[in-house]
Amino acid sequence: MVPATVSVHRLSVDDVHRMVAAGVLDEDARVELVQGVLVDTVPIGPEHGGAVTWLNAHFARVGSPAWQVRVQCTLLVAGGICSLT
Repeated sequence: MVPATVSVHRLSVDDVHRMVAAGVLDEDARVELVQGVLVDTVPIGPEHGGAVTWLNAHFARVGSPAWQVRVQCTLLVAGGICSLT
């Protein structure tokens, strides 16, 4: 945990893309950008794989063109969260 007295420099999605372009961050790096903080993600294990399979089987049945099911893909959402997995 970062002490409250330490300054934190928040990153943007564009900052992360520039880091990848400059070779500072590998494009296959397992990281997430959460509220401006770049965080390593935990490796995928059997429990995660099972959960993804179960969720995909249930959500892939969505019949509305307004919804899209994405599995293990990069997802940008409002609120500054970017997952590069």
